[in-house]
Amino acid sequence: MKKTSISKKKANSDIKVTLSKDLYFVRGIAISLVVLGHVIGGRYEGIRQLYEQDILYIDWLYKFIYTFHMPIFFIASGISFKIFSSNNNSYTEFVSSKFTRLVIPLIFWSSFYFLFRCLAGVINFSFFGLIESVFFPNFIFWFFYALLFANFLSFILIKNINYPIAYYTVSILLFIISFYLKGTLKDICYFNIFYTSGIVIAPHLSKICLKLENMSDSLSWLLILLLVLIMLLVTNLLANDYSLVAKFINGIIGFCLMYMLATLNKPFYMFEFLNRFSQFIAGVFTYLGLVSMSIYLLHILFSSTTRIILVKFGLIDPLTQFILGYVISLIGPLLIHKMLYDKSKLFRYSIGEAK
Repeated sequence: MKKTSISKKKANSDIKVTLSKDLYFVRGIAISLVVLGHVIGGRYEGIRQLYEQDILYIDWLYKFIYTFHMPIFFIASGISFKIFSSNNNSYTEFVSSKFTRLVIPLIFWSSFYFLFRCLAGVINFSFFGLIESVFFPNFIFWFFYALLFANFLSFILIKNINYPIAYYTVSILLFIISFYLKGTLKDICYFNIFYTSGIVIAPHLSKICLKLENMSDSLSWLLILLLVLIMLLVTNLLANDYSLVAKFINGIIGFCLMYMLATLNKPFYMFEFLNRFSQFIAGVFTYLGLVSMSIYLLHILFSSTTRIILVKFGLIDPLTQFILGYVISLIGPLLIHKMLYDKSKLFRYSIGEAK
C-alpha cells in the first residue's frame, strides 16, 4: 500500500513537471508574439507610425497576432493556478504572494516608463502623473490589473469558498458586460474568461496530453494545419468588425494549437536532424517562457530605442525596422536578465521573482 502511494506521488510529480515544461513552451511562443505585435504597433504606434499608409503584410500580421497572443497567457495562467497553487494558502499568504509577483513589478516598471517618457520629452513630469501611471494603467500595464483580478476572483470563489458554479457564472457575466465597457475595466472583465477557461481545462490536461502523445504524426500535423486554417479564417472574417469575438475564438484555438506543438516530441520521424533542430527550437521557446516577465517588462524599451536610432541613421525601410526591431527587442531583455538576475535582488523584485 505504501509503495502504491509513493508511486502515485511520483507519477503526479512527473506529470506536473511535464505540464510545467509544456506551459513554459506555450508562454514562450506567446511572449514572442507579444513582442512582435508591439514592434509592429497600432496604426500610430511601433514601426507603423513611421509610414503614412499601412503596409499590407504588416497590417494583416498585426491583426492576426492580436486575435490570440494575450488570451494564451491568461489560459496558461489559469491552468497554473489550478494545478500548481496550494490549496492551503491563507488570504495573507495569497495576498503576499501576489504583491511580490505582480504588484511590485507594476509599481516599479510603470513608474520607470513614466520617468523614461518624461526624459525623452514625450510627456511632462508631475507627481500626480507618476501616481496616475500606477493606478490608472495603460500601455502594457493593464495586464497586471487583469491578472490580479482573475487571481483574486478565482482564489475567493474556488479556493476559499469552494463554489465553482458561482465563479463560472460571474466569469460569464463579466465577459458579456465587457462588450459594453472601455479601457482597462473592459480588459479586466474580458480577459478573465480566458483565465477561467484555463481553470476548466486544467483537470483534463494530463489525459489530453496522453492522447496527443499517442496520436499518429500524420494526424497531429493534419489537426495543426486545420487549427491554423480556422484561425486565419476567423481573422479574415471577424477581426475588423467583431474583434472581441475573433479574440475569444482564436484565443481558445490558439492555446490548443500551441499545446499540440508542445507535445510533439519527434515531429519529423523520418529525419533525425530535423527532430534535433525542432527540439532545439522547443528549448528556446521554453526558455523564453521561463523569462517571459523580463521580456514583457523590458522589450518596449528596446523596441522604441531601436526604432529611434534606425530613424536617425535614415533606416526606415519597413523590413529593416521590422527585423532589427524584433530581434533586438527579444535579445535585449534576455541579456539584461542574464546579467542581473543572479547579481541584483532589486532586479528580481522588479520582475516578481524575489525569493
